[in-house]
Amino acid sequence: MNLLNNVKVRRKLVVSFLIVALFIGVVGGIGIMALENAGKESEKMYTNNLRNVYILKDMEQNLTEIRSSLLSLVYKRLPSEKADLEDNIVKNKEQNDNYISEFEKFQKSEQVKKEYDTFMGYFQQYRDLRENVIKFVDEENYIKAEENLLQTTEVRKKMFESLDKLIQTDLDEAKLANNNIHSTSKLSTTIMWILTFVGFLIAMSLGLLIANDISKPLKEMIDYAKRLSSYDFSSSMSITRKDEFGKRVLS
Repeated sequence: MNLLNNVKVRRKLVVSFLIVALFIGVVGGIGIMALENAGKESEKMYTNNLRNVYILKDMEQNLTEIRSSLLSLVYKRLPSEKADLEDNIVKNKEQNDNYISEFEKFQKSEQVKKEYDTFMGYFQQYRDLRENVIKFVDEENYIKAEENLLQTTEVRKKMFESLDKLIQTDLDEAKLANNNIHSTSKLSTTIMWILTFVGFLIAMSLGLLIANDISKPLKEMIDYAKRLSSYDFSSSMSITRKDEFGKRVLS
């Protein structure tokens, strides 16, 4: 308390407000960082995970349609439907090519890269066999076309298994990003509540301390002024401080 008496009133007030402002700034800073982290995780969850899942699911649907068209080409053998079936295959192939180009631009984790490379290996094998089927159908060599179609069965199975793993990996990473958002939000909220409570206690303590520090000498000065107004010079005012209140004119 004696140390506080020796500090100028202006400095005491400034330091007190700076301490309170510091706590407000820290709480605000934590809130801003939490929002930024949540924003980054949300963007990652959409751009790198959920968008990937949409692309891969649509590719899976396209590959299923291509499979259906191939079966019709080889086993139905209807010249009237041949052009439409091949056009459908080309359309789905082009859409998948666009999806692959988009997918490869995204930032990917090591696990996603690994699953993607595996999928692309089977995907390319399946595409080569599929082109052979179409070539033999165009040549009306349905025996060879059927042989190549049968060869696609095992490759297609592995390709779809790999694709499902890739989709699940992206879903798992999206779930992890979502958990990180909730964890960051919960931790930041807890820290802000703690700092707010501590800041409130410090602000109240500083307010009471400084109010008491200022009111005590003021009370002594008022009492001394009252004695002077009554022409009571029996005692002097003694304030042993080094702040503004210690610079007494009367002694």
